[in-house]
Order: sequence, then structure tokens, then C-alpha cells
Amino acid sequence: MRIRIKSEERIFQGTAKQIVQQMKATAQRADHLSLDAYVDWCAQNGAVMGHDVKIEGEGEDARCASLVAEMVRFGIAEKL
Repeated sequence: MRIRIKSEERIFQGTAKQIVQQMKATAQRADHLSLDAYVDWCAQNGAVMGHDVKIEGEGEDARCASLVAEMVRFGIAEKL
């Protein structure tokens, strides 16, 4: 899968988990977070922007897939 984060024009590719890992690696003030905590942090940031981001599933793979799907749903990212 390939997505583009619209606000940054960055392109990430791989599985949903790999994409979220890449996003985390480029995020400011997120290096101390675990991947699960980063997913929650992204959802909280979405709420600040007025998006009701729902993270579903158990385990990192499912939670990362849910985050990527929500980012696409809200137009934060687009699939390429």
C-alpha cells in the first residue's frame, strides 16, 4: 500500500504497520512513544482537529490498519 499525507506531501509505503512506523520515525516529539502509544497519540491529535478517529482491533497490525483507514476516511491521507 502507498499513501500520501496531504498536509506534508509525504509518501509512505508498505503494510499499514510499516507505514505507521515510518510516520512515527518522522514525527516530532514521538520518538519516546511505543507504536501502540503513537497510534493513540495520532487518534488524539485527530480529535483536536475535529475528527472522531476510531481505532479498532487487537494488536499492532490491526490498530495500525485502523489508523491508516481512518486517515484515508477523513481525507488526511490518500491511497496512491
